[in-house]
Amino acid sequence: MSVVVCTAFPVKTWLSSLPSVEAARPERCQRCEAPSRGVGAALSLWGHGLRDRQVRGFLEAGQPPAEAVLSARRYRCQACGSIVTVLPSGLVGRVWYLAHTVFSALTAWSLGHSSAAVRCQMAPGRSEQPTWPSLRRWACREWSFAPGLTDALPPRQRAAALTQVLAGHSAPEHAHLHISERARMGLDVVMARGLLGPPPRSPTT
Repeated sequence: MSVVVCTAFPVKTWLSSLPSVEAARPERCQRCEAPSRGVGAALSLWGHGLRDRQVRGFLEAGQPPAEAVLSARRYRCQACGSIVTVLPSGLVGRVWYLAHTVFSALTAWSLGHSSAAVRCQMAPGRSEQPTWPSLRRWACREWSFAPGLTDALPPRQRAAALTQVLAGHSAPEHAHLHISERARMGLDVVMARGLLGPPPRSPTT
C-alpha cells in the first residue's frame, strides 16, 4: 500500500535543493497514523529512497507552462508497512500537472471553453488531439475538499461544482472578484489546510 503526502516546500524550492530525509519526513504515517518518532520510541518512518516524478504546468506564477522532473522522497512505515511518498506543495498524487494548473483548466472548461482550447493554453505542445481526456478524469476524481459531490453529475458540471466549492473557500472580501480568481484563492486555502488529495481511506486489515 502507498500514500502520498504534500509538504510545505514549494516546487521551485524542491527542484533547486532537494530537502534532506529528516526535513521531508512526515510527522506520522497517513495510513495508520503512527507517529514518525514517538516519545521514547524508535523511528517508525524510515527513509526508502527516491523516485523521479514528472511535473507539468505553471511552475511559477506569471510564467508559461513548463515541464520538469523532481525526486520524490519515499518512506516505509515500520508499523503498517505502507510506503509514504512525499512531494512538494502544489502537487497532486498520481497527476503530473500542478494543482493550480489542474483547477485552472477545470475552471476554464466549466466556463464554456472547449477542452482543446484549454489544453492549448495549459499544456501547449502535448498533443494535437481535439479533446483533453484528463479534464474528465480530474473532474470525476474524489477530492477531500468536496466530499458531497454526486457521481450523477456529468463531468463538466462536476468541474463547475468543484470551482464553486473552491471559490467558497476564498475570503468574503473577495466576493466581488471573478469566480476563476476566487477559485484560485480558495485553492491556496485548501492546500494550506491539507485538503487537496483524495478522501483518506480506512486502514485495511
